[in-house]
Amino acid sequence: MITHLDFELSSICNAGCPVCPRRDGGTYNVFDQTYWSLNEVKRVMGGLVNDLKVFHVCGNFGDGMGNPDVVPICEWVLNENPDCYIHISTNGGIGNEDQYRRLGSMGVSITFGIDGYGKKNELYRINAKWDKVERNIRSFSSSVKDKKQVEIQFLLWDQTRDQIKKIYDFCHEITCDSLFLREPFTKGYYTKGYNMKGEYSHSLTYEPNELTKTLSSKKWGLTDLNEIHNLLSTLDLGQRDVVYETDVVEFNHNRGPYQQREPEYGEEERVRLDGINKQSCYSKNTLDPFDLSKDNFNLYITYDGLLMPCCMIPPEYSLSISTSKGDENPKQIEILNKVLGIGLDRFSLKERTIQEVFDTGVLHQFVYNDLINDTQFGFCKTVCGKCEVI
Repeated sequence: MITHLDFELSSICNAGCPVCPRRDGGTYNVFDQTYWSLNEVKRVMGGLVNDLKVFHVCGNFGDGMGNPDVVPICEWVLNENPDCYIHISTNGGIGNEDQYRRLGSMGVSITFGIDGYGKKNELYRINAKWDKVERNIRSFSSSVKDKKQVEIQFLLWDQTRDQIKKIYDFCHEITCDSLFLREPFTKGYYTKGYNMKGEYSHSLTYEPNELTKTLSSKKWGLTDLNEIHNLLSTLDLGQRDVVYETDVVEFNHNRGPYQQREPEYGEEERVRLDGINKQSCYSKNTLDPFDLSKDNFNLYITYDGLLMPCCMIPPEYSLSISTSKGDENPKQIEILNKVLGIGLDRFSLKERTIQEVFDTGVLHQFVYNDLINDTQFGFCKTVCGKCEVI
């Protein structure tokens, strides 16, 4: 009953976005710059490809379009299973126009993460050069079978909100099907940006208001874009200038192997977690996340060949197992202890298919059994952006 896969095809990326786990204080974290080849994808998927409803290409450490085999991989999936829906998330500044044209013509859907028109796009999508982004988007949009294949995602930073009108004008111009305005993840009040040399350049902030809550409440279709215009004219946008801090905290980059220890929650956090008894899970049952007695699994495959229940968990352990800074929070510690207790090799797809690893029950031992028994990770209860607590 594995019906949905989110496949991190690449850990290669052109950008240096401030909240990405690739970098810490402008310095690159320890991970391999690699990608899944077409032959490797065929091997691990095996006959599973015939049963898939959705093949999603996103990623934590990289952009799927950084994989030189991304087009042949999508072609293979559709040749084996013409009814499979393929979706790619990308910043649009990596890959070339021919790749985007080919993906559009075969019916692949793409969400382009852009956060400003022109140079303002780089306030968050650092090093995603607008000229290339625009050429790739236009190449894709001009070749699609259906305009529903094209979506723009925009993050509502205080410093980029003045770009919303330019972005929805752009959506009209390329006949984009929908505009997804999202609240951004932040790193405290100031989210610091660093150029590709690792030098501090600026900070971004996000303070929600009535407008941002309304704008991020749904995906806006082409027929809704005039409503956005009306909202912008009647509600306070709250746009702010770019922040330049005089006091930038230096990061501690001394790392070593993770040392298992007990998570120490504060009293307030423990009371909060104890009050959460049940939650939905898109990984366990993506068709009805509230019914965890049924199985319609939506699984995640990491760039380094591990089978995981979702995209949210891998960053919480992957940078710490061998290169820990010793400052992991209690929620991370719970995950790290469980991963090491089970054994990282049990999640490995290096010599096994997705189905073979899944059939060992490792994901049930890791996450699903605890979800069913209401003893899930504190991380699952409070952090996951897809699921809801009950």
